[in-house]
Amino acid sequence: MKLNTPVRKRDEEANLIPLINIVFLLLIFFILAGSFTQSDYFDVAPPASSAPQVAEAPTLIVLMSADGDLAIGEDALEMPALNALISERLAAEPGLLVQLKADGGLAAESLLDVMESLKAAGVAKLILLAVAEDH
Repeated sequence: MKLNTPVRKRDEEANLIPLINIVFLLLIFFILAGSFTQSDYFDVAPPASSAPQVAEAPTLIVLMSADGDLAIGEDALEMPALNALISERLAAEPGLLVQLKADGGLAAESLLDVMESLKAAGVAKLILLAVAEDH
């Protein structure tokens, strides 16, 4: 007695499911990997420079808004707290490189006050960040 067993057709959609899973995992990975960059506390538009130079490896970046607000990373600071923080960091790391990223619309007097205050806190070398001018 011979039984006719039905021939199974391969389910073509079943082979696509692992591929779809991998594509979604890669998508999630790239979305997360792209969002790990540290953002500034506030937006700063540095002035343009006609003589751009490549900065050394940044160690500590101080942000200064057009209103004169100060921040390091995502922490807003007042001038006395900033000076205390920088003095502590300089004591721990004597060769600390400090970069000042100030807004282009900032008054020059405010910028000079902050630069003098940083110098009084012990900063020997201060780099003022700017963007390269388009020719």
